[in-house]
Amino acid sequence: MPGPSYPTTWTELCNAALNRLQVGEITDFDTDTTNLGDACRQHLPLLIEDVLTGYDWNGLSKRAELVENETPPEFGYDHAYDLPSDFMRFCGEDEPDVDPYVVESGQLLTDAGEVYIRYVYLPTALSGFPHYLIPALVAGLAARMARGLTSSDALQKAVSNEYEQPIIGALARAKQADARLNRAVPPNQEDHVWHDELR
Repeated sequence: MPGPSYPTTWTELCNAALNRLQVGEITDFDTDTTNLGDACRQHLPLLIEDVLTGYDWNGLSKRAELVENETPPEFGYDHAYDLPSDFMRFCGEDEPDVDPYVVESGQLLTDAGEVYIRYVYLPTALSGFPHYLIPALVAGLAARMARGLTSSDALQKAVSNEYEQPIIGALARAKQADARLNRAVPPNQEDHVWHDELR
């Protein structure tokens, strides 16, 4: 018996959410000019940002040594390091000896002579997301679009619960699946900057 079929494009993901709301479908995420297409383009990027910046996703994490910018900070810190273009949030261990730092304008400012980070990244396509996160994106998109596209309070509440319930909601299930990908404690790296989250 074949396994479950997941959306593989932004259009398919949006149509899965729209079908949950029983309001129709779009023809193409990028070009559909209907109110449904507009709603998808309005809500999907914001949903993805909220999901990726809200949790240390093991399945969407990378490690990197940051490249120092040739222009140092005007004051306060010795070094400026450019954050990766796909950076969403820091993840990793709580490190008591981390050098002080601040993030400004896409750069990490610090006195550390080298910086290694583990971070959650933004995939360039839906195919880059772990399969266990797809149901959460569908449920979250339906929940975000429900108020604007339906007049049913009951449906709005139902799709919100499908996404946000703390134990059985789609987002909670995605976090549980993702947590099973990591059973190791990241190693301490002397003189490296590790971050538990962007504050």
